[in-house]
Amino acid sequence: MSQGEPDHAVPEDERGELCEALRKVLNNDAPPPLTTFLSLGRVLCDARMYYFVKDGLPNQSLPQSYAANLLHAATRFHQYEGDEAALAKHGDDLHLANLLQDILANGRWHFVRDELTRCAAAILRESQSRQQQLALFAPRTQLMAPAGTLPNPAIQLTGAQREQLRTTIVHAYQPGELRTAVAERMEFTLVSVVNTDAPLDTVVNDLIDYCDRRGVLGRLVNMVIRDRPHVAETLRGLISPNQ
Repeated sequence: MSQGEPDHAVPEDERGELCEALRKVLNNDAPPPLTTFLSLGRVLCDARMYYFVKDGLPNQSLPQSYAANLLHAATRFHQYEGDEAALAKHGDDLHLANLLQDILANGRWHFVRDELTRCAAAILRESQSRQQQLALFAPRTQLMAPAGTLPNPAIQLTGAQREQLRTTIVHAYQPGELRTAVAERMEFTLVSVVNTDAPLDTVVNDLIDYCDRRGVLGRLVNMVIRDRPHVAETLRGLISPNQ
């Protein structure tokens, strides 16, 4: 890296969250609880790692197959959150439990853990690479903000406007879609700032509070306008100088 060149590494909050979730799985001498894998799956899903986990991990040997299937099932469980048909079809929580029980019964955990460690390194490299590639286009992207949005509008909302924003987001997003949108547009993950196990309306209300405290409420409005053009006219008034 040349002197004075900005460091485009993975943001500390996202990279730290990935590392911590992976560490909780790997720092065990026996298969960790199902909930630990499901928590890792949520973080991977929020980091948009579903398709990398699905298609980008080795799956040749038996330990590799166990490792890949554990990560795939844990991530898919959250990728299809809200889609009852898909959840029922795959039954990923039960599949995870059966895999962990089989690994324990056959004494394969240490072999599987070795492969999970290699998978963890690949996941972190992929996350790093994505951030570096996106950074190459960041200046141009900022100049090409969609019509009806502002680069970083500093806004204050009345109680009625906050309720309008909350209601609009609740109706516009499924839980998994909101997690993905926040991770892509807001530069932090939803699970790192709110309790994502709460009902969606509570999650959205807490997200609005967080963005308000951080001075990025306008960016949240812009996110919804970009993702859901059908509600743009409703929300543009919230970032209008004449509000």
